[in-house]
Amino acid sequence: MPMSTGTRDLIGHPLTAVRFQRGWTLVHVATVVARRSRLNMAVRKEKVWRWEKGLAVPEPPAQYALADELGVARHLVDACPWPDWLLLVDPEEPTTTAWTTSAAADTIAKVVESAVMDRRGFLIMSGSAATGLAAAWSAAEPQQVPGLDRGRVTPDMVDHMHARLEQLWHLDDVLGGGACLAAGVADLRLVENLIRTGNHPAELGGRLWSLAAAQARFCGWAAFDAGLQAAAQRFWHAALRAAAVASDVDQGVYVLSNLALQSAYAGDGATAVGLLEVARRRVDPAARTVLAMLDCWSARAHALSGDATTAAVLINQADDLYDRRRDGDDPDWVYWMPQPSLTAEAGTALLAINDLPAAERSLGAGLDTLDADSTRDRNLYLVRIAETQLRTNRIDEADATARAAIDAATGIDSARVQQRLDALLKQFPAGDPRTQHLSDYRMAAHQPRMLG
Repeated sequence: MPMSTGTRDLIGHPLTAVRFQRGWTLVHVATVVARRSRLNMAVRKEKVWRWEKGLAVPEPPAQYALADELGVARHLVDACPWPDWLLLVDPEEPTTTAWTTSAAADTIAKVVESAVMDRRGFLIMSGSAATGLAAAWSAAEPQQVPGLDRGRVTPDMVDHMHARLEQLWHLDDVLGGGACLAAGVADLRLVENLIRTGNHPAELGGRLWSLAAAQARFCGWAAFDAGLQAAAQRFWHAALRAAAVASDVDQGVYVLSNLALQSAYAGDGATAVGLLEVARRRVDPAARTVLAMLDCWSARAHALSGDATTAAVLINQADDLYDRRRDGDDPDWVYWMPQPSLTAEAGTALLAINDLPAAERSLGAGLDTLDADSTRDRNLYLVRIAETQLRTNRIDEADATARAAIDAATGIDSARVQQRLDALLKQFPAGDPRTQHLSDYRMAAHQPRMLG
């Protein structure tokens, strides 16, 4: 049965994720715990249900019993309080394999078959693993790309598949990653099959690998937007390996920037900075828009660490680079990049360092530049503006802005959008009637509409 990748299907607790992965029922967990611990858990599935809902914490003997069944050492259960130790059940994404063409092909083949099944929403790659992966990509040697003297793939076919990918980029802007992920995976599977069978002329091999890198990068982005964090990392790992085979430095840089943005969203500014620094060292100096993007995103990463001075310097540096850009110097994927100081990332960085007037000016000016199709970006700008209004105790203005943000989110399949709205509503004063009215407004806005 096909699975939706929308936010309704996200798994909100690690125990639920473990059960899903292993095919366990609530009764199965209760039985395992009872057998290994001798606790009275017979058919007490409601007890396990309470654990997953966060309504109760299992007693230590129950946790040890479950850990024994799952192969997690008991000292790790003590070191990582419930439910965090459950995240240790799965190993990290294997990122240390040699950077060869065959390893890249294997990584892509695995990700197109299983990544979307990973609905856990948890990161599977530590910050050190991610930065190690970036360093390995940067040092990877060019690979020989095999192919047939005569194959079915033609340059026109590759052009057509790339055009499909560009269409998905723009659809994602409007519909959100959850709505576009399945289409991206299907296209990546097609290209993976062509690469694996070698049914292409050798001279097209590099273009196919570059296309695979771009498609895997897009799938990672769509998964990230849909809240599938582990799946996103697996797609981006595959994308980096494909980019290395293709010697496509631009695509590798874009993948690292996406990994960095994910780290920033997770609150890990140090990892984001490290990834962006590796990426920046590989960028062609003529690609000033790309450099501006990296500096702008790095500003947010430094702001997370409280480094207000560096954040401000990077935003100004990014603007200067953007002003000196030239047509034809940048890759086509950076089409969406506006003036850096007008991006939501710059506004978020200014908000993080508590420069509220500058944040509101930046976000307001950036909002005015958006076109009608930029619905997800519109939501992001409005949420951040509402946050600045709340911090300056302008509750009525924040209420109106939040309602506009809710309106902009209608019809977008994006867990990030819903998470932003959740976080915003929690910042409104508890007990204030406007807070409840706003929550009711959001609920009404997302009710299914009947066609009449």
